[in-house]
Amino acid sequence: MKVKRSALTLLFACVAASAIQGGTTPVMVSLVPPLQAPSYGYDVAGLRLSAFFGGCQRFTGLDVGLCQRTEKIFVGIAAGGVNLADEAMCGAQICGLCGWAGAVRGLQVGGLGNLSDNVLGIQIGGLGNFSGDVLGIQTGGFGNYVEGDVSAIQVGCFNYVDGDVCGMQMGLCNCGRARSENRGVMIGGINYTGDMYGLQVGALVSKSDDMYAVQFGGMGNWANKLWGMQAGGLGNLACTEGHGIQIAGLCNIVSGEMRGIQVGGLANIVGSFYGAQICGLLNFAGGGRGVQIGLINIAYIGVQGVQIGLLNCMFNGGWRACVPIVNAWF
Repeated sequence: MKVKRSALTLLFACVAASAIQGGTTPVMVSLVPPLQAPSYGYDVAGLRLSAFFGGCQRFTGLDVGLCQRTEKIFVGIAAGGVNLADEAMCGAQICGLCGWAGAVRGLQVGGLGNLSDNVLGIQIGGLGNFSGDVLGIQTGGFGNYVEGDVSAIQVGCFNYVDGDVCGMQMGLCNCGRARSENRGVMIGGINYTGDMYGLQVGALVSKSDDMYAVQFGGMGNWANKLWGMQAGGLGNLACTEGHGIQIAGLCNIVSGEMRGIQVGGLANIVGSFYGAQICGLLNFAGGGRGVQIGLINIAYIGVQGVQIGLLNCMFNGGWRACVPIVNAWF
């Protein structure tokens, strides 16, 4: 009992002595402020042990405790329940609950999650990660949310980036802001982004504004403009124009102009085309030049090319020809 009282007396004496002091200490021991020695105003270069909560200005070394806070820059290794570094963390935060740092330069591991303004390194969250900009790797059990830009790999059930992406997203659902740019790879059940420069692979659907690459969708793909290739289990849609290849189990649609090849199981529909349409049932083009191969081929105003199928119809300013097997107009 006397030993316990002496230890408590010594702790209170250290608190009282250091309350008006500042500087650097090699060791800090804390129950909860102000029951800590030395006081909150000190820097630590060495070891900090916190029973419940401990705080300091700057920290360098090993930090162990239930909850610790560094008001300025943390350099070293933190192990505990919650660790907070207001300005920056350089090293490793390994937390059973949550890690927070203004800027992360190293490794953040949180049983529940991690929060930061920007990351250069690795974030691993049991549930998820929330950050500004990320350069490195983000892995969240449930998901990752980034307010800024990502030049990294994101792995989680749900990934969202409000800025631009240069890297890879893998999850059940990968999303980006409508007018953002993605220069990399998206692999997931559903992919949604602004302009895409790379590869989208979606078990269900892949969607982008302007597509400058390759889209694979188990059910389908949707792009405002296509510059590349779309391959969909059911269908592909390019809202304004397409330049490249569309391959679908059922149907390909381009509401504007298509320059390239359309291959559809049932139908290809395009405003105008310059290339080839190949399908099992119906090819339809408002105009253009090229080849249509299908059971039924229909082309309207200003068409030049060849149709091969059971029924081939061309209308150039009036009734021109509707014949079986082969039809041509130049």
